[in-house]
Amino acid sequence: MKVMHSTFLTSVLFVALGCFAVTSFAQERAVRIVKNEDLRRVDVFVDGQPFTSYVWPETLTKPVLYPLRTAQGTIITRGFPLDPRPGERVDHPHHAGYWLNYGDVNGVDFWVVP
Repeated sequence: MKVMHSTFLTSVLFVALGCFAVTSFAQERAVRIVKNEDLRRVDVFVDGQPFTSYVWPETLTKPVLYPLRTAQGTIITRGFPLDPRPGERVDHPHHAGYWLNYGDVNGVDFWVVP
């Protein structure tokens, strides 16, 4: 599980920096990472505002980024299955947050859900 966390956490940082680099060509943005293993999450803040969290809840078999927000703070990931919202579809429970879908990353399968 450690390899999965470090591989995925590296992806988190690239996504966070890449998304905000697009919106801030000439501006510098402060990125802060807050680790909380008791809550099974690592929160990513950009300019003091929440951007996403790398979470590995016991209800999921793989870590995901959830929720994912735009630079304006709008949540763009659906809530189901982690935090269902009224009127939201409840299909594809393996589509939680933002995740990798590669079959083999250093021996870790991100595609198949056991």
